[in-house]
Amino acid sequence: MSKGLNQCIFAGRLGADAELRFMQSGTAKLSARLAIDESYKDKQGNEKGGTTWLNLVWWGDTAKNIEKYMKKGQGLTVVCRYHSYSYDDPEGNKKYAHEFIVDRFVFGPAPKGAGGASNGDEPSAEPNAGYGTQRRSGGQSSGGQRPQQRQADPPPAQEPAGDYDAGGYQGDDDIPF
Repeated sequence: MSKGLNQCIFAGRLGADAELRFMQSGTAKLSARLAIDESYKDKQGNEKGGTTWLNLVWWGDTAKNIEKYMKKGQGLTVVCRYHSYSYDDPEGNKKYAHEFIVDRFVFGPAPKGAGGASNGDEPSAEPNAGYGTQRRSGGQSSGGQRPQQRQADPPPAQEPAGDYDAGGYQGDDDIPF
C-alpha cells in the first residue's frame, strides 16, 4: 500500500507578527497566521472575495533564526504539510486544531514601511531572506547543522512525527506506483 502525499503550497501575507515559544523539551516553535486573499466574479459580474487564514508552524533552529523576519504584512510562499490533532481544553471539552508544518519557504514582498523594500512591492533585502528549509526529523535548517533528538510534547503544541528528509522522501517505498 502506498503512503500517500501530504504537501501544500500557499502564497500570502502574515496577518500578525509570528510568535516564538519553547516546548518543555526546549525545542523552539514559531507560529504565524498566513492570510490568502481570494477574489472572483459571481454570475452577475460582481467582484466577490474573502480571506482564508492558515496556521503555519516552524520548528527548531529554523524557528529561532527566522522569527525576526516574520512581521505583519510580510509576503511569504510556503511548501508545507497538513497536520491536525485533538486535545482537551481546561473544561474537559475535546478540541481540534489544524496547522501546516512548513518545510520550505521563500520570502515575498516586505511589509510596507519595512527596512528591506522601499515600496513593499519588491522582495526583502534582508540577509538570508531567500529560500529556507527545515528537516522534518529535527526541525533543523539545512545549513549543515546536526539534528537534535526531540522529545514528544503534550497537545496542543505537538511536534511533527516521522523521520523524513526535507523533501519528504523516505526511499523507494514512498513512490506511489
